[in-house]
Amino acid sequence: MFVRALGIAALAASFAACGGGGGGGASPSAPAAGAAVTDQLTITVPRASSSSVRSPRYVSPASQSAEVDVVYGSTTTVGAAVDLTAANGACATTAAGLQCTIGVLVQPSATSFVVKLYDQLGEQGNLLSTATVPVPPSPNGVPVTVPLTLAGVVKQIALTVPAGAFSAGVAATRSLVVTALDADGNPIPGTFDQPITLTSNNTAIALSASTLTASGSVTLTYNGSGNPNVQLNATDPDGGTTSLLLALGVATPTPVPAGPLAVSPTSLSFSFVGQVLNLSVSESNYTGAFTVSGCTGVVSHGSVTNGTLAVTAQGAGSCTLTFGDANGHQATVVVGVSVLSVPIQ
Repeated sequence: MFVRALGIAALAASFAACGGGGGGGASPSAPAAGAAVTDQLTITVPRASSSSVRSPRYVSPASQSAEVDVVYGSTTTVGAAVDLTAANGACATTAAGLQCTIGVLVQPSATSFVVKLYDQLGEQGNLLSTATVPVPPSPNGVPVTVPLTLAGVVKQIALTVPAGAFSAGVAATRSLVVTALDADGNPIPGTFDQPITLTSNNTAIALSASTLTASGSVTLTYNGSGNPNVQLNATDPDGGTTSLLLALGVATPTPVPAGPLAVSPTSLSFSFVGQVLNLSVSESNYTGAFTVSGCTGVVSHGSVTNGTLAVTAQGAGSCTLTFGDANGHQATVVVGVSVLSVPIQ
């Protein structure tokens, strides 16, 4: 058996092929011809407040599970499917976030890996990001590094023109700022899974680019002729769509999408049954109710009131509370109850 490692840190990843050799700088021995290979995929899910969320490398903080498919010519098989939670023994909490290692057994005829991250456990819910990377060769067992970038799946788009609308008869330019978000309302700072298409319904106002593969800005150019009113449209094949109307010298802003859904703290540790701990639940631009599920028999709770949820320990165990909103956004809290009785005073 031959082992390589694939690591993803917020969106960067690499395969590191490691032969069956030991330390001391010794050259690794080559795997047997036609031998299967076990690749280890390490995914770091960043904390919601981490600056890594804003890096050009994208793993959504809402990621809850991962699937790694292996492509063999025209056939694709599921190589691994795991939940990205602290309850998973293959995951550990680090300063950067939750780090999980996935092992994938690969046959010699494999051609590529397809990595997919979801916002619910069990590879369910919304697809947040994806990537396809060739299976790297490993000649003579020498370590091989292959870069991998996860691309964000666009579900919401926001358009803004900070300088406002054009004035009739006055040739000018404006910046159109395009911000893409995933299904859980988290901004996508890196590459999109599929490009956003931009259009203008006024031939007197041209766009410097008709597609975007990452959030950013394009230039609007008004030639000074005719009516300066314009509707700008942005669409993405994954479902994101929005419009912005610039009319009568006043910009009608795109409604700001709700999200992301945030819960603090992201873990609760109870030391006795009956202990009560509070959580804060918040989401910008959202006024609806939140749902809470999971942890039956371990903790009990009511509903979120004024942004606060009281959680009461019921029995020893570990579990995950899942919070949701009407827009499909989710957040989770890892829960642990260590003992069964109230301490003697």
